[in-house]
Amino acid sequence: MAQIAPQPYRESQRMQIKALVRLASDSVAYYWPMRTFVHHNPLHGLEHLAFATAVEKARESLGGAGYLTNVGFRDYFRAGRILLRHLDAALKPRALPEQIKLGVREITHVEVLRACMLRDLSIPADDRFEVQLARHPDRHVIAVLAKPRHQVFAF
Repeated sequence: MAQIAPQPYRESQRMQIKALVRLASDSVAYYWPMRTFVHHNPLHGLEHLAFATAVEKARESLGGAGYLTNVGFRDYFRAGRILLRHLDAALKPRALPEQIKLGVREITHVEVLRACMLRDLSIPADDRFEVQLARHPDRHVIAVLAKPRHQVFAF
């Protein structure tokens, strides 16, 4: 008995089947349509919050880290994964418009913030700082630069 080979689908039939499968997949689940494999967003319920608040709530409930560590950030910067223009774009909205004069150079707040991010600058312990500052000829400028971020340019 002779067997008849099935006829291949025409291109128009293939396109029609693809369209029907795509249409059916749109109603499978809340997070669909999914065109590639992706797990659902575990932070979905936090989308209404400000970013910093959402990161903190996620850290509390899920235990993850929402930000790079300082060391990780500096490693990415050195490797070129984070560029100076990216850092400046993130810092500029947070920087105050004031500047201070250090010798003949004027230093902007964004430069101070950038130095803190890239060089791990921080305020020394109060007792140690006061002793060092009392003996330094530029103690006024140093004291201004060492104030907490929100006070650096409040003269």
